[in-house]
Amino acid sequence: MEWLARTGLERVRDGLVREFSRGMRQRLAVARAFLHDPAVLLMDEPFTALDDRAIAVLQSLLREALARGKTIIMSTHQLREALELASDVALLVRGRVAFHGPCTPEMAADPGLVYARYGEA
Repeated sequence: MEWLARTGLERVRDGLVREFSRGMRQRLAVARAFLHDPAVLLMDEPFTALDDRAIAVLQSLLREALARGKTIIMSTHQLREALELASDVALLVRGRVAFHGPCTPEMAADPGLVYARYGEA
């Protein structure tokens, strides 16, 4: 119940998942990911289908996990949200690593910079 509450799903705790919206299903996936307090979180497009409020909740949960020493590996197209949390970045272009290294304050301030510097010309 704690994770349903933390992800804003406590009101639908008895609902059928097949009746959930895409955003609700994504929040449920987040709750399930955190449920057993894993040392490593592997997340594929975790911000997809989330509204701004749910994105803020997810970022808060991820910050808490990082503060507790958890490792988070995230694959996403939503760089702004990811770079706010990242310590390291890898950019893939057509399946190849175009850049990997530490996340700089400049990258976090301007996510387009990663593509401009290291993406395809």
